[in-house]
Amino acid sequence: MDINNIKKYSSSERIVIGTKALGEVFGVDRKWIEDLTKRGILEKQGRGTYDLIKNVNLYIKHLKAKTIASDDAKSIEIEKAQEDMKLKKAKREKAELELKITKGDLVTTREVKQTYGDLVQTFRSKMLMLPVKVAPKVIGLKEMKSIQDLIQQEVYNSLAELSKLTTDDLEKGGGDNETS
Repeated sequence: MDINNIKKYSSSERIVIGTKALGEVFGVDRKWIEDLTKRGILEKQGRGTYDLIKNVNLYIKHLKAKTIASDDAKSIEIEKAQEDMKLKKAKREKAELELKITKGDLVTTREVKQTYGDLVQTFRSKMLMLPVKVAPKVIGLKEMKSIQDLIQQEVYNSLAELSKLTTDDLEKGGGDNETS
C-alpha cells in the first residue's frame, strides 16, 4: 500500500485514502472500486478519495448482503430440488398404483364398495326368500325342534351358498339363483 495516498485529517479524525490504495485494501483493481462507487456501494469523500473506515464498513455490508442473497438463492434451489423430488416420488407412486390396478393386484375403493354393496344385496335377497322357501316345508311338521332344525338348515344352506360367491358372480348378479 502506498503510504503517500493516506492522509489523516485531525479535525474529523478520518483516514482518507485514494482509489488505488482502497483497491489494494480490498484486493481489487481501480476499475472495480470505480464500478462499486457507480453502483452506490462505496462513497467518495472527494475527487478520487474515500473515507477508509466508512467504505470498509460499506464494503463489508455489501459482501454480507451478497452472501445472504447467495444463501437465499441456495435455499430456494434446495427447496425447489426437494419439491421436484416429492413430485417425482408422487408420480412414481401413482404409476405403481396404476400398474397394480392394471394387474388386478389392487382394487379401487369404488370397486370394493360396489362389491360389498352387491354382497349385502345378495344376502338380503337370500334372507328375504328364506320364509318363502321354508314355509311349505314346515307345514307338515308338528314338533318345534323339527321346525327349528329345518329353518337352521336352510339358513346354513343360504350362508354356504353366499360363501362360495366370487366377485364375478356378484358382478353378474349370480347370487340370486335358488338351489334346494
